[in-house]
Amino acid sequence: MTGTTTGQIHGFHHVGLTVPNIEAAVGFFVDGLDCELLFSTEPGSPVGPEYADALNIPVGSRNAGMALLRSAGAILELFEYEVEGQIRSLPRNCDYGGYHLAFHV
Repeated sequence: MTGTTTGQIHGFHHVGLTVPNIEAAVGFFVDGLDCELLFSTEPGSPVGPEYADALNIPVGSRNAGMALLRSAGAILELFEYEVEGQIRSLPRNCDYGGYHLAFHV
C-alpha cells in the first residue's frame, strides 16, 4: 500500500459488479435472493471525470444504470455501462479480474 494514510479494516462494506443487464441483475438479487433494493439510478447519464478517474471508466461513457442492494448486512453495488470498445466476455476465474460470489442461503 502506498500513501500516507494507514488504518485498520473494521469490517466489509460492499462489492461492486458491472453486469450486462441491470434490470435482470436487480431482479435476480431482489426476487431470487430476497435482497433489499436501497436505491437505483435512471440510465442515460454520461460518466464524468470524477467517476472516470475513480473507477477507470472512459469519460463520455454512458451509465446504463446503477443499483445498490443489501443482504445479510453486506452491500452489493451493480453497474451497467455502454462504452465504445467495451469487452463483453467474462474473465475466467484464473484471469486477472476473475471472480466469484458465494452465498449461504
